[in-house]
Amino acid sequence: MRYVIGHGLACLLHYKTFCLCSVPLDCVLLPTLANLLVFIAHPSSLVLPVAKLSVGEVAEAHNVRPYDIYIRFKKEICNVSFSLPHLFTC
Repeated sequence: MRYVIGHGLACLLHYKTFCLCSVPLDCVLLPTLANLLVFIAHPSSLVLPVAKLSVGEVAEAHNVRPYDIYIRFKKEICNVSFSLPHLFTC
């Protein structure tokens, strides 16, 4: 069974995730960034363009570039990326 999220709920979830990512504490950055990656990677994401832009805004809130975040959490981001297809199977 597939769960379908309406556009309003997807926007709300994305906004809450973005707000958490923007908190300037490193301990919340990776877990919330992983949730943001779900919005980017999901094949039927309703907020894909906004989620992509949010990564840059999150990096700006932490005074770094998106590339710097990737380098810092490369191993963890790759682990999340490899586990994402399992989240989307029915």
